[in-house]
Amino acid sequence: MVDRNPLPAVKFFVDKMEEFISLTKMVHTFRNNVPLNLINLKCQEFNEALLEHISSHYNFIIDFFLKESSAHNERIILKFEEIARKSSETPESTKALVDLRNFINESKTVVQVGSKKDLLKSAEYMEFLLRYTTVPETLISSNSKIFRWPKHLEEILELAASRISHKLEIVENELKGKRDKFNIVLTERSKELEMIKKRDPPLLTFTEMKDMVLTVDQFASELEADKIQADEINIEEELLNISSTSYLNLNEIMTNLKPFRELWHTVLNFHESHENWCNNPFISLNAKEVQESVQNMRSTLARLSKAFLDVQGARRIVEIVLTKVEKFCSAIPILETICNPGLQERHWKKMDEALGVSIKRTPETSFSEILHYGFHKYLPLLQEINIAATQEYALEQNLHKMKQEWNNIFIQHEVCPETYVSILTGIDDIQVMLDDYLLRIQTMRGSPFIGAIEADVESWEDKLILMQDILDLWLQVQSTWLYLEPLFSSEDIMRQMPEESERFSDVNKVWNDIMEYAIKNPQILQVIEYPDMMNTLKNCNATLEGIKKGLNEYLEKKRLVFPRFFFLSNRELLEILSESKNFSKVQSHLKCFEGISSLEMTDNFDIISIISNKGEIVPLNSAISPAEAKGIVERWLDQLEDSMIQSLCDINNKAVRTTSTTSISDWIFQWPAMISFNALYINWTADTENALKENTLEVRTSSFNTKQIND
Repeated sequence: MVDRNPLPAVKFFVDKMEEFISLTKMVHTFRNNVPLNLINLKCQEFNEALLEHISSHYNFIIDFFLKESSAHNERIILKFEEIARKSSETPESTKALVDLRNFINESKTVVQVGSKKDLLKSAEYMEFLLRYTTVPETLISSNSKIFRWPKHLEEILELAASRISHKLEIVENELKGKRDKFNIVLTERSKELEMIKKRDPPLLTFTEMKDMVLTVDQFASELEADKIQADEINIEEELLNISSTSYLNLNEIMTNLKPFRELWHTVLNFHESHENWCNNPFISLNAKEVQESVQNMRSTLARLSKAFLDVQGARRIVEIVLTKVEKFCSAIPILETICNPGLQERHWKKMDEALGVSIKRTPETSFSEILHYGFHKYLPLLQEINIAATQEYALEQNLHKMKQEWNNIFIQHEVCPETYVSILTGIDDIQVMLDDYLLRIQTMRGSPFIGAIEADVESWEDKLILMQDILDLWLQVQSTWLYLEPLFSSEDIMRQMPEESERFSDVNKVWNDIMEYAIKNPQILQVIEYPDMMNTLKNCNATLEGIKKGLNEYLEKKRLVFPRFFFLSNRELLEILSESKNFSKVQSHLKCFEGISSLEMTDNFDIISIISNKGEIVPLNSAISPAEAKGIVERWLDQLEDSMIQSLCDINNKAVRTTSTTSISDWIFQWPAMISFNALYINWTADTENALKENTLEVRTSSFNTKQIND
């Protein structure tokens, strides 16, 4: 930000100018040539540079004060001209007149006090400039002008103050006349209100009602205009410092008019509404809206009857109209019955039977024509019919709403990453929704008014139950299909179980057809329309269960052939059998051999060694070739078991024989850990047996322990 430090006092610049003048005189005393023995020092250029530097600072201050003085004078002149211009304005309103008076009073203070400070500053600037430079004529002229302005402005302000004072007197007189006229108007308004109060026509014709509504509305509009005028008078009084007039009588007139205006509007409204309700086609009426409207009119008239206890004419009108309203209220139950949206032809027939006459109904039949049939005589019976129609209609709407909600329910599916076939997902939410809707349907069926739509409700319930059964069975089939599909995708399983493979192929085709249909028609109500879907799923489920049974029997046979298969689950065993040509797949299921973690194979997949989970390798006496088993896994696994036993026996014998010829520290690392332990146990047992025979057990034990510790 730019530093906005205040300008120093003029005295500061006077001191600077005197300093510059003194410096100039000093430089003029300097010699231009100074002889220094063998050297002559020329100082003229240096002296001239000093003078130029001093002069530039001197002129800078002079230029600044010329500009500042000119600008200061201009500001003063503009301020005085603005005061003169505004003081000469002609105000158009009382507020503008009062504002101008206040402005003139404030301006007098400005001229008397504020201008002195500005003029002193201008004089100080001019004195400074006259002392140190030649002042331009334009600046002298503007300086003279500002010193003439205050006296001229005082004359203008005095003239304006006199003019404003005279104008204020006129305004006050006009306001007084306006108040007098307004008081006369309010007196007339009181008389008009009394005429409205006394209005008591012998016959309440439509023309009379309409005229009275127009009269009270026009009178209310006039009172609103009077209220605005009263507020304007009060505002002018406040501006002119005159005591405010309280127009309480105007507020009283407006308050007293309100119930009469409400009365005539209610009277006309009931008359017009009654004509509309009785003479227009009853099918166009809304019974609830009619009832609310009548109740509002009834409440209004009952309240007005208490307000008009001392006003005879108005009270009589209220009583007449209230009687008509009460009479129409008694017909409201009939209107509710015939305008019931749930009323069906069967209900009209019941009403015909109750009345003993056939009710003629056309789109133009009015409510008054309906009343001629004598409905009021059989009102309790008609109300029973109305209640039944209402309840039945509510049940119908509820059923329709249920069906509409199910139109927005869609099944979800996703592609199974293992099979690349779509399967059902998100069925839990639909099943929860089904449980809820079945409960609602059962509750609906328990209603005593279900008779008319019982067949539709039962049909809808059957559809929901069918949907529930289909989804349950569908998920069951899907679960079994997902279990079997990877198995019967294997050529090995298909070859070993041809009958089951063919049956699964049939189910798989049906499954794909159903899923394809469901994806194209995802709306749940359309999905269950798949041709004979329930029986189709039942057949698929039965077939899949048969396949599972055959599969389990097949696995049982395999386990009996090679009992170590009992250590594997069905899925693990099936994975081995389905990949009988991929020998490396068996590696992950070698837990059926205790201690074997993996097998070492050649490039031709011949097994040459067994490996423990500690990484110890035991070579087999003879290589096992799984390929020679021709896909019969249990055959080469049986060979592996025999070879494993024989190889371990041979290695164990070799280890036992070498214990006496090799130091124990070297020997123990030459053999697998379990072989080492086993060989040591055999040797120890043999030595102990010999010691017992020779009766040297104590000596041998001590010797053996010492040797073990040393080793």
